[in-house]
Order: sequence, then C-alpha cells, then structure tokens
Amino acid sequence: MQKQEQHSYWRSDITGLRALAVLPVLIFHAWPALLPGGFVGVDVFFVISGYLISGILFRQLQRTGRIDFTDFYGKRIRRIIPNLLCVLFFTAAVGWFFLTPSEYHDLGKQIYSSAFFYQNFRLLKDLGDYFATDASLQPLLHLWSLAIEEQFYIVFPLLCALVWNLRANVRALGVTVCIVTVGSLVTCLLVRDQAVRFYFPLTRFWELGVGILLSYAQHFGFWRLEAQDTLKRNVLSLLGGGLLMVSLFVVREHDFPGPEALMPTIGAALILSASPKALFNRALAWRPVVFIGLISYSLYLWHWPLIAYANITEPAHEAWENGLMLVTSFVLAILSYRYVETPFRTLRLPQAKKQAVIGLLAGLVAVTVLGQIIRQGDGLPGRISSHLQQVMAQVEGIREDWVDEEMFHKIKIDGATLQMNRKEGFPDILFVGDSHLQQYFERIEILAEKRNITVGILAFGGCWVSPGVVSEKEKCSQRIRDFEQLLRNPKLRHVVVAQKWGGYLGGEDAQLVYDVKGNPVRFADDWKIDVLKKLRKYFEGTGRTLHVILDVPWDESEEGNNFNPLRHISRIYYKELKDEDFTVPLPRNPTWLLGNNSVRSVFEGFATIIDPAPVECPEGHCNLLHYKDDDHLRASYAKDHAIWIDSIFDNIEEVGR
Repeated sequence: MQKQEQHSYWRSDITGLRALAVLPVLIFHAWPALLPGGFVGVDVFFVISGYLISGILFRQLQRTGRIDFTDFYGKRIRRIIPNLLCVLFFTAAVGWFFLTPSEYHDLGKQIYSSAFFYQNFRLLKDLGDYFATDASLQPLLHLWSLAIEEQFYIVFPLLCALVWNLRANVRALGVTVCIVTVGSLVTCLLVRDQAVRFYFPLTRFWELGVGILLSYAQHFGFWRLEAQDTLKRNVLSLLGGGLLMVSLFVVREHDFPGPEALMPTIGAALILSASPKALFNRALAWRPVVFIGLISYSLYLWHWPLIAYANITEPAHEAWENGLMLVTSFVLAILSYRYVETPFRTLRLPQAKKQAVIGLLAGLVAVTVLGQIIRQGDGLPGRISSHLQQVMAQVEGIREDWVDEEMFHKIKIDGATLQMNRKEGFPDILFVGDSHLQQYFERIEILAEKRNITVGILAFGGCWVSPGVVSEKEKCSQRIRDFEQLLRNPKLRHVVVAQKWGGYLGGEDAQLVYDVKGNPVRFADDWKIDVLKKLRKYFEGTGRTLHVILDVPWDESEEGNNFNPLRHISRIYYKELKDEDFTVPLPRNPTWLLGNNSVRSVFEGFATIIDPAPVECPEGHCNLLHYKDDDHLRASYAKDHAIWIDSIFDNIEEVGR
C-alpha cells in the first residue's frame, strides 16, 4: 500500500525539473561567464522541496489528522545523510594531502557545521559573500543550501502540527503558511546586508513557501491539475519554463537575493502548477532528463568539492579541467545513487529502517568528532608533505598577517568614538577609511610615536566612511556619524582618507552605499562622483589639510592575475619556488585603477594625493609575497615598507599641527 501511495504522487516532470535546477548550478560553478545566472538553480530546488515536503505533511494531516514525526524524520535521515557522510569523509581525506594547516583547520569547522546543518551560519560568520573569489576555495561552500532545507524540515512540520492541533482547521493552516511566506519575503526585501539575505533562513524560507502555498492549494482543493484544459496548462507550463530559462541569463549575483529572485521561483511554481501533460512539463519528463533529476542530489553534493579542490591544487588549470571535474562528479553521483542513496531509501523492514537511522546518526557523530579533531589540532600540521612545507615556508601565515584592529585606545570626543595612540587629547591627524586604511595601522603608530604626534582613527572594514551617506551595517553607519561629528570641531586640522576606492567606484558590481534617505547610491552611475564632491565640500574654505591615499594595485577577478599568492602554486606538481614565481604584472582587471582615477578627478589640485603604486609595483610588476590576500598588504610588510605614508607626517609638520 505504501509503495502504491508513493508512486501515485511521483511525477516524472518534477524529477526532470530537478535536472533543470542542478545543471545550471554545475555550469555556473565550472564556467561562470557561460551561464551568469545559473546559481538560481538552488532557488528552484527550494521551491521543489517546499512543494514536495509539505505535500507529504498535508497528506498525513488529511488521512490521520496528525503528523508521524518518527516516519517523517526517519525518511529524511535515510534520504539525506548517506551521501552527505560520503562527501564529508571524502573532503576530509583529500584535504589531508593538499591543504595547509590553516585551510584544514577551517575545513574542520565546516565539516561539523555541515554535519549538523548550520553551515549557512558558519559561512555567514566566517566567509560572508558567497560570490567572493575566496569562496571558490571552500570545498563545502555549497552545503549552505542543504542546511537551510534541513532547518525548514525541522521547523515546518512542528509548525504544521501545532496549528493543526490548536485549530484542526484548513483555513488556519493556510493563513499560517501565507504569513510565514509573505513575512519571509518582506524580510528578504528589507534586509540590506546581502550576506544575511543569502544565508539566513528567514530570508530564504519564502522560496520554500512558494512551493508550500502551491501544495496547499492542490491538497485542499483550491487548484486541481486534472481540471486544466489544454490552453491553460500549456500557458502555465511555457510561461514558467520561459521565466526560469530567462533568469539563468539575466539574473546577476549583485545584491542577490532580491526582487529578481522572484523570477526563477515563480517560474518553478508555474511549472509545478501545470499538468504533467503540458508542453514544457512533457519535455521535462524525457527519460534522460528524469535520470539526471534522479541523481541530482548526489550530483549537487559531489560536483563542488571536486571543482574547489581543482582550484586549490592547480589554481592555473584550464577551463576544460572543470569539465573533467563535472564528468567525474557524474560518475560519482551515479555510483552514490545506485549503491548508497537507493539502498538506504528503499529499505522496507521496520527493524532495518531503525538500524539504518541509528547507524547514520552515529555516522554524523563520527564525522563531527573528525571535524573537531582537525579544528582542535590546528589543522594537524604533522601530516603535510615536503612540497607543501616549502609552500608554507613562503606563503603560509600570509593570510593571518593582519593588524590588531583594536591596537589603539578607544576615546570619546564630542560624542564620537574613535581610536587614538594616546589615552587623552585631541588628534593632530585623523585617519579615516576601511580595511585599506587598517593595513597601515602599525606604520602609523610607529611614525606617530617617533614624531610625538597624536593620531585618531575612524575605520571599519568594508565601510565607506564619508559624510552624507549611511550603510547597511550599523557599525559602519556609526563610524560615518562619528566622522560627521568630528568635522564640526574646528580643532580638527588634518584628515587622511584611505579606501578601497575601486570597490565602491569600480563599475557594475561596485558596492552600494545609501544616502541619508535610505536610497542606494551607486557611485559609478555618475562619473562626476557626487559623493566624493560632497566630501570635498567639507574641506573647502576651512583651512584643513586633506590627504588621500590611493590604492595599491589589487585584483579580485577570476579572469585577472589574481593577487592571492596561493593561487599561483601547484600543489600537485613539485617545483622549486622562487621570488619571481610570485611577481606578476599589474592587473588586467582595471577596477583598482578606475577607482584611483575617479578619486584623482575630484581631488587633484585640492588634496594631497599619495600614490603607492610606483613604490609597491615598480616598473608595473608587483610581488605577491607583499600581499595578505587579493587586495590587502600584509601588516608586517606595510609596517616596514609602506614608506609612501611617511610624507603625510612630513607635510603636516611643515604646515604645523
């Protein structure tokens, strides 16, 4: 009876839709430029999961008036955990041979975060931007989406049972689903922090909710597939397919998810709402497409660790090698589906099911212990090969070579909180900026103490500290307000500003700030750079001096040179490493230069402009061993070699404090 019941609710077109969800993700991860919106396949998965899982719950409520939690969670465990354990153990095993201790330490944290389905929170805390260059080096990055689905699987059945037990009312259940879905969508649209929108479950549940609402309508009689005439079902099917296909090419990662996420989710919902007999749905039911849909879960799990390890071990590998990784992932997915996933999923005897669940939960505990051992052992440095030891001797520790951001004293002046090298007084020089100012902290302190100068600091990473704007981050907005407050004090005579200029001014993907009314300001929309001109006005006619530090060359693009030294080393083929292996020409991606030139266009002849590029990259070539990552200098290097900022102190001593 159970087998017949499952068969009656299985739709080959929905399984085919899984293929249409996973294939774009694979293409996007292997060749992002080929399918720039391919990442929306995950959003399609969310809609499908919401539709199918809620359908199971609604049918139980219709038949028995209750939810069998033991059965529900037992099936989820047998469906999800077997393949997940294989991938986690595989990732740990490969990392043993190729990851540096710091990388393996971070992987250990992600292993146990993935095992207990809070990887989305781990990435939100440790990584942030899913689309950042460094994200391509995280073998378990993709498990954020599985974590959100599992969080939904835990919360939603409990919510359904609670509402049903309190009211036993179809309408109350529908109203609850509507409130949760709409509330989640509104939250997603209102939250400004993209990383929070991307990883946080409350800003993602609405995509599952779209599928739940459709399932609710079908199970409780508001929408019947069998009642659709030919025209209606074909319109729904083709419109949904069209929206989904267009989204793969027009949706961009910038500021995603936002309103544009409606396109793939509504497209998927329209396909699900159409009869299996509709035109596009019939195409999805084609046997090869259905087969890919059947292995889609395994395929999604396996493909990204392979690509990530290719990025780590052979950073300069050719594009075709990503194709080889995808072919390998298909082979592993087929084997996993046949010999791991299916045997656990199709168990029939109650005792066998129980033993399987217990064994799988024990496996989760074992992989969690493994992750903790890796983390607590600081990445187990004793395991690394002689070649990796040589790599470490030159570049390991570079990523951790950063300043103590709280190295100065916290002082309150005029209601503004700032950092100073002295416990009292008023700053002779105020330094303002983001992490591209913070990289100079140690040299600033040395110069200030040597010349007996009081310096103040207003800095926050990723923050455009400039009057007249606000930020999505409260700490950043507070730094801006502090700056505005200090600018009102006539005792402030000298200001130095350093920012990642190209990160804000650089073009289509530049970061956003907001004006005082909360409207987004994209700097590159206006070459005149009104926000920079606003900053200039705060100094016109005041007698204050303004120094502007331009950026050292940097490159975060996948297509460019990439300024992370680890991205220039093969971890498979042994080679004697020399300094010239880390010397690269100026970036082909001109974003850093565009930002610097924008600043020049506004401040040339008005402020003193400090350009570090001729010193740091003489004759147009930069040594990556000077860099902490793609766009920051190492703190220890800047401390001894960032001599370009010395002229700031020289100039200010000449004009007087």
